[in-house]
Amino acid sequence: FDLTGRVKLLDTRAMRSLLDSVPDAKNNNNGTHQVIFSSKSDPFQRLLVAWSRDAYPSPPRQSTAGFSSNVLSGRMLYVVFDATGEKVQGCHDAGMGAKSEGIDIAAGTWFLEMCMSNKALVFTSRGNPGSFKSLPSGAP
Repeated sequence: FDLTGRVKLLDTRAMRSLLDSVPDAKNNNNGTHQVIFSSKSDPFQRLLVAWSRDAYPSPPRQSTAGFSSNVLSGRMLYVVFDATGEKVQGCHDAGMGAKSEGIDIAAGTWFLEMCMSNKALVFTSRGNPGSFKSLPSGAP
Protein backbone atom coordinates (compact mmCIF):
# COMPACT_ATOMS: atom_id res chain seq x y z
CA PHE A 1 0.00 0.00 0.00
CA ASP A 2 2.13 2.83 -1.32
CA LEU A 3 1.07 6.23 0.00
CA THR A 4 3.92 8.12 -1.65
CA GLY A 5 3.34 7.26 -5.31
CA ARG A 6 1.06 9.00 -7.78
CA VAL A 7 -1.18 5.93 -8.12
CA LYS A 8 -2.70 4.26 -5.09
CA LEU A 9 -4.40 0.89 -5.28
CA LEU A 10 -7.12 0.32 -2.71
CA ASP A 11 -7.13 -3.47 -2.61
CA THR A 12 -8.86 -5.65 -0.02
CA ARG A 13 -5.63 -6.12 1.97
CA ALA A 14 -5.02 -2.37 2.19
CA MET A 15 -8.59 -1.68 3.27
CA ARG A 16 -8.46 -4.46 5.90
CA SER A 17 -5.18 -3.02 7.21
CA LEU A 18 -6.82 0.39 7.63
CA LEU A 19 -9.83 -1.08 9.42
CA ASP A 20 -7.51 -3.01 11.75
CA SER A 21 -5.68 0.23 12.57
CA VAL A 22 -8.77 2.04 13.89
CA PRO A 23 -7.93 3.03 17.44
CA ASP A 24 -10.30 2.55 20.34
CA ALA A 25 -12.06 5.87 21.00
CA LYS A 26 -11.08 5.56 24.66
CA ASN A 27 -7.38 5.67 23.67
CA ASN A 28 -7.69 8.19 20.86
CA ASN A 29 -9.20 11.65 20.62
CA ASN A 30 -11.94 10.54 18.22
CA GLY A 31 -11.67 6.84 17.33
CA THR A 32 -10.86 7.29 13.64
CA HIS A 33 -7.82 6.76 11.42
CA GLN A 34 -7.32 8.84 8.27
CA VAL A 35 -5.11 8.43 5.23
CA ILE A 36 -4.99 11.60 3.14
CA PHE A 37 -4.28 11.27 -0.59
CA SER A 38 -3.75 14.94 -1.40
CA SER A 39 -1.44 17.79 -0.50
CA LYS A 40 -2.29 20.88 1.53
CA SER A 41 -2.24 22.96 -1.63
CA ASP A 42 -4.97 20.90 -3.34
CA PRO A 43 -8.38 22.62 -3.30
CA PHE A 44 -9.99 19.27 -2.36
CA GLN A 45 -8.86 16.49 -0.06
CA ARG A 46 -9.28 12.84 -0.95
CA LEU A 47 -9.06 10.57 2.04
CA LEU A 48 -9.90 7.19 3.48
CA VAL A 49 -11.35 7.31 6.97
CA ALA A 50 -11.62 4.19 9.09
CA TRP A 51 -14.24 4.61 11.82
CA SER A 52 -15.11 2.63 14.94
CA ARG A 53 -18.60 2.56 16.46
CA ASP A 54 -17.10 4.21 19.56
CA ALA A 55 -15.81 7.13 17.49
CA TYR A 56 -16.92 10.52 18.68
CA PRO A 57 -19.35 11.82 16.04
CA SER A 58 -17.97 14.72 14.10
CA PRO A 59 -19.35 17.99 15.44
CA PRO A 60 -21.86 19.62 13.10
CA ARG A 61 -19.93 21.52 10.46
CA GLN A 62 -20.61 23.44 7.31
CA SER A 63 -18.53 22.92 4.22
CA THR A 64 -17.89 25.90 1.99
CA ALA A 65 -17.06 23.31 -0.70
CA GLY A 66 -18.89 20.12 -1.60
CA PHE A 67 -18.54 16.93 0.45
CA SER A 68 -18.87 13.44 -1.05
CA SER A 69 -18.60 10.22 0.91
CA ASN A 70 -18.69 6.60 -0.34
CA VAL A 71 -18.96 3.86 2.29
CA LEU A 72 -16.68 0.99 1.24
CA SER A 73 -17.48 -1.24 4.22
CA GLY A 74 -19.67 -0.94 7.28
CA ARG A 75 -22.48 1.56 7.75
CA MET A 76 -22.58 5.32 8.37
CA LEU A 77 -25.25 7.82 9.32
CA TYR A 78 -25.17 11.39 8.00
CA VAL A 79 -27.30 13.93 9.86
CA VAL A 80 -28.18 17.05 7.85
CA PHE A 81 -29.25 20.29 9.57
CA ASP A 82 -31.17 23.37 8.44
CA ALA A 83 -29.44 26.55 7.26
CA THR A 84 -28.83 27.70 10.85
CA GLY A 85 -27.26 24.39 11.87
CA GLU A 86 -29.73 24.08 14.74
CA LYS A 87 -32.56 21.81 13.56
CA VAL A 88 -32.25 18.35 12.02
CA GLN A 89 -33.59 18.23 8.45
CA GLY A 90 -32.89 14.57 7.82
CA CYS A 91 -30.81 11.49 8.51
CA HIS A 92 -29.25 9.52 5.68
CA ASP A 93 -28.07 5.94 6.11
CA ALA A 94 -25.31 4.68 3.79
CA GLY A 95 -23.29 1.50 3.39
CA MET A 96 -23.87 -2.17 4.10
CA GLY A 97 -27.60 -2.93 4.23
CA ALA A 98 -28.64 0.67 3.47
CA LYS A 99 -30.41 1.86 0.31
CA SER A 100 -27.41 4.00 -0.68
CA GLU A 101 -23.66 3.51 -0.76
CA GLY A 102 -22.76 7.13 -0.13
CA ILE A 103 -23.83 10.73 0.00
CA ASP A 104 -23.05 13.99 -1.78
CA ILE A 105 -23.59 17.11 0.33
CA ALA A 106 -23.77 20.55 -1.27
CA ALA A 107 -21.58 23.41 -0.13
CA GLY A 108 -23.12 25.44 2.68
CA THR A 109 -24.93 22.47 4.26
CA TRP A 110 -24.57 21.75 7.99
CA PHE A 111 -24.01 18.03 8.72
CA LEU A 112 -22.34 15.47 10.96
CA GLU A 113 -21.17 11.86 10.48
CA MET A 114 -21.56 8.83 12.77
CA CYS A 115 -20.44 5.20 12.45
CA MET A 116 -23.37 2.78 12.87
CA SER A 117 -21.47 -0.52 12.53
CA ASN A 118 -18.57 -1.89 14.58
CA LYS A 119 -16.19 -0.43 11.98
CA ALA A 120 -16.61 1.40 8.69
CA LEU A 121 -14.28 2.44 5.90
CA VAL A 122 -15.24 5.57 3.97
CA PHE A 123 -13.67 7.26 0.94
CA THR A 124 -14.29 10.98 1.16
CA SER A 125 -13.69 13.91 -1.16
CA ARG A 126 -14.07 17.28 0.49
CA GLY A 127 -12.78 20.82 0.57
CA ASN A 128 -9.47 21.36 2.31
CA PRO A 129 -9.58 21.64 6.12
CA GLY A 130 -9.90 25.41 5.93
CA SER A 131 -13.18 25.05 4.05
CA PHE A 132 -15.20 24.01 7.12
CA LYS A 133 -17.02 26.15 9.69
CA SER A 134 -18.12 24.75 13.06
CA LEU A 135 -21.25 25.64 14.96
CA PRO A 136 -20.82 28.26 17.68
CA SER A 137 -20.29 26.82 21.17
CA GLY A 138 -23.55 26.10 22.93
CA ALA A 139 -25.32 25.07 19.70
CA PRO A 140 -26.84 21.56 19.59
